[in-house]
Amino acid sequence: MAAQLLEEKLTCAICLGLYRDPVTLPCGHNFCGACIRDWWGRCGKACPECREPFPDGAELRRNVALSGVMEVVRAGPARDPGPEPCPGARCPRHGRPLELFCRTEGRCVCSVCTVRECRLHERALLDAERLEREVTPPTGTGGGRARRSLATAR
Repeated sequence: MAAQLLEEKLTCAICLGLYRDPVTLPCGHNFCGACIRDWWGRCGKACPECREPFPDGAELRRNVALSGVMEVVRAGPARDPGPEPCPGARCPRHGRPLELFCRTEGRCVCSVCTVRECRLHERALLDAERLEREVTPPTGTGGGRARRSLATAR
């Protein structure tokens, strides 16, 4: 529960993903650097949350402390690499069903995650990843790895 609350606090209000290169506006609100620049290009130079105007001539500054926190959060505790969510499990960030496995991050993700956070990552359907990881040793030695390398050699 605490981890989910922490993630909510570390989420950009524009892209709804974890902060990337976080910056702080004079009003105190934080956003991803790229998100706020894009927002200003489309909607004018004001805070998207409180609408306080951004002063002319002022420059965005990286939030060093928040960047450090994000590095720790992204490193996170060692996660179980297996794609085994509970039946009906939902994404804690987006509330959607976990349908895919992000091979790059080694975690189960929802469709919104794939668009926002994992769009350039290698992904697989959960069932496909589960089947690939299934270790059913053939007769003899070598286990699942031998079976997998044979399957890829074909």
